[in-house]
Amino acid sequence: RGDGELEPDNSAYEMLHRMNVEWPMLSFDFVGDSLGQSRTKLPLSVFAVGGTESGDGKSDKLVVMNMRSLHRTKHDDDEDSEDDSDGGSDDLDDDPELRHVSIPHTGTVNRVRSCPQRPACVATLAGTGKVHIFDISVPLSTLENHASPAPNCAMEPVQTVSVHKDEGYAIDWSLLEAGRLLTGDNKGSIHRWQP
Repeated sequence: RGDGELEPDNSAYEMLHRMNVEWPMLSFDFVGDSLGQSRTKLPLSVFAVGGTESGDGKSDKLVVMNMRSLHRTKHDDDEDSEDDSDGGSDDLDDDPELRHVSIPHTGTVNRVRSCPQRPACVATLAGTGKVHIFDISVPLSTLENHASPAPNCAMEPVQTVSVHKDEGYAIDWSLLEAGRLLTGDNKGSIHRWQP
C-alpha cells in the first residue's frame, strides 16, 4: 500500500490467519498432540505455547493456545475464487477460533520450547536468566475438552534452575534423548540439563 504498510499476498500461503495478543511474544512453539503429525485434512487444529514480554517484568505469562477451524485462505483475495473452488470442505469460510489459558511467569519469556517426546513438558528461558520447567498437561486438557476454558491458570513451575549469570535466548530439547535440555546465555555459558 502507499502508506508503507505491507499487505500479505494470500496466494503465497495455503493458509494465513492473524491473531492479536495482549503482550508481544518473543518466542512460541507448537505442542505435539494425539491428532498426528502429517495432517492435511482441513480444517486444522493446532496447540502452541508462547511466552510474553510485558515490559514491566511483572505481567508476563506463558500462554497455552489452541487454534481451531483453520481453513485454507490461499484464494481469499481472488475475485473469482468461487469459480476456481473445487467446492470441497477445505474451502469453508468459517472463522478460526483461538482459545488460550495464561499461566503467570516471573520475568520476560525470552524462549519457550515444548519437549518433543513429552509435549506437556515445557521449558522457558527467562529474562532473569532462570530456566523454568512447566507441566502444562492441565491447561492442554482444559483447552481440548472444555468449550469455555478459564483464561487463567495459577500454577508454578515444577522446577526452576538459576545457574545462568545473564539472560539468554538459546534453549532446545534433544530429539534423541527424552528430557535432555540445552540452554545458553548472553555471556557464552551453555548448560545441559536432565530435568
